[in-house]
Amino acid sequence: MGLDRVGCARHRQRAAARRHRADDRSARTHQIVGKWFSPEWECRGRLNGAKVLRLLARARLVLAPFADGLTGRRSSVLAALSAGAPLLSSSGHLAAPALANGVVECAATLAEFVDAAQRWWRDGDWPGAREERLSCYHRVLDPERLDARLLQTVLGEHAEAAISDAPAAWLLRCRREC
Repeated sequence: MGLDRVGCARHRQRAAARRHRADDRSARTHQIVGKWFSPEWECRGRLNGAKVLRLLARARLVLAPFADGLTGRRSSVLAALSAGAPLLSSSGHLAAPALANGVVECAATLAEFVDAAQRWWRDGDWPGAREERLSCYHRVLDPERLDARLLQTVLGEHAEAAISDAPAAWLLRCRREC
């Protein structure tokens, strides 16, 4: 009986995924996306995390406009940065200054965003830029370093004494070097 329930649940999940899968037809007929849809676009549907990161690592440009600005809550942006992808975003009232650090270009207006996107697309990336973006990501946004910063903030001077294992102590040392 347990296997029947599992099989039934998997069937429902697959059926739901098929209904929500993006394809060329659904993109062309979508009331918003359809206005700008180009036959040159490739609609891949749902992808797992590894496939998304491989695509981002090859991306010529990632566009990430947000009305309230680029923040650390934008997991799509963090994924693009972790892959070293060229990223164009927007500034706004919630924008995080640490993210608008020269590696991520942030436009203040729609006209600036369009101009920057056209320039990026026309000129492409510069030599060493992807490595610079990856270095910035690891220096500023790497999850292990963020954990170390959080521990240091919460525990203050007691942070190192509270951590007994070597990797966490190493992270605290890295935090001081950043």
